[in-house]
Amino acid sequence: MIFLEIKDYAKYLGLDLRDDNDLLWIAKEGLKAPLPEPWKPCKNPKGEIYYFNFETNELIWEHPCDQYYKKLCQEEKLKKAQRQIQSQLEAQRLSRTKSHSGTNYSKLVQLPGKVGNKVAIESEKLDKEYNTKLENYKKKKKNELTEYKKTETKKTNEEDSKKVLDEYRKELNKLLKYREVSL
Repeated sequence: MIFLEIKDYAKYLGLDLRDDNDLLWIAKEGLKAPLPEPWKPCKNPKGEIYYFNFETNELIWEHPCDQYYKKLCQEEKLKKAQRQIQSQLEAQRLSRTKSHSGTNYSKLVQLPGKVGNKVAIESEKLDKEYNTKLENYKKKKKNELTEYKKTETKKTNEEDSKKVLDEYRKELNKLLKYREVSL
């Protein structure tokens, strides 16, 4: 498979070639995906390829698997972003455990008395703050992904409906012209 095709399809799926190079496997897998039954590729008079489901009489312009691979890209990008944020937050949390003199607070937690208790309480606060920020970030990204999916689905449905309607109009006009000629 030509690398240029993979890159083009990756862009079509919503991948950024610079930042998402590790996700190119999705594009490669998508290009190799077989056409599911009962879909068949067809050409219109202009030579444009569309896909037709002979069981449901549904016509679409994208490969039937494209939406699956677009969604997979979004999910993998979200997972990657979550891992990056989690590692950044973990690094920040670890850097906060050190004092200005380089002493590790986790050792101080084991100290008896008021000093040890105070450090333990501060450490718990930092952990709670970290977990809260992580959960808020996850919720935010999940909401963004949901909104994006809604928008993309609406756009795709509108575009597909317009294309199908245009095709039906063209076919109807052909039939009407044929009827006029045969009368």
